[in-house]
Amino acid sequence: MRLILTPKSIAAIIFLMLIIVFGVVETYILGQGNNFSQHIDLLNAIYFTIITISTVGYGDITPITPAAKVFVIILIILGLGAFLTTISLISGEIMDSRINKLTSKITSIEGRMTKNHVLLLGGGAINMAYIEKLKAKKEKYLIVVQNKEDVDVLISKGYHAVYGNLTSEENINKFNPKKAVTIIVNMRHKEDIIYTTLILSDIAKDVKTIVVVETDETESRLKSIMKIKEITIINPSKKIAEDLELMLK
Repeated sequence: MRLILTPKSIAAIIFLMLIIVFGVVETYILGQGNNFSQHIDLLNAIYFTIITISTVGYGDITPITPAAKVFVIILIILGLGAFLTTISLISGEIMDSRINKLTSKITSIEGRMTKNHVLLLGGGAINMAYIEKLKAKKEKYLIVVQNKEDVDVLISKGYHAVYGNLTSEENINKFNPKKAVTIIVNMRHKEDIIYTTLILSDIAKDVKTIVVVETDETESRLKSIMKIKEITIINPSKKIAEDLELMLK
């Protein structure tokens, strides 16, 4: 992974290096007298500066005069601030780089899966069962659910699943409903079903849409949308009840 540092991070690194140079030079100069617990050569000056800035402080070299103590206080204040700022900026950029890389991969996958695809909106039982058949047939599909835990489970099982707010037109548009072969709406809450179908009537008016409902009330309310968009309403509960009635005759 290639990391390109921002000007802010580069400036922080340069400032940290200047602090280190300042610390080494001053430690070496002060160390030629009796300002520290031992004589300071160049190697010890570098060593003392680094462990002081990083707050490791082994205690093998200590300042013993007021001048040396004031210098060490200044070095700690400047060095620690520069050190923490630099680490924070670089680690933040590494994380941003990884997130951007992951996001671009997800976008690439979504792009491949959101053209001439079956778009399943919601994590209802019918959609969950149907994606098994789509996966087995190696059909192009994408299921969008509103529960992040459900997404994680589906992805772990090898399904093409993403998280999305299905009551947001902007969010639904990300999954190219206009380019779908079929849209299946199967959600747990009737209010979400109605609102999502209304959104689709505007942004995917010509795409074949199947809406799965659980109650006659929801079915009745959806029929008003059929005046502006052709939709197929499936009521599994009603179908099961009708089949049972026939079986019991």
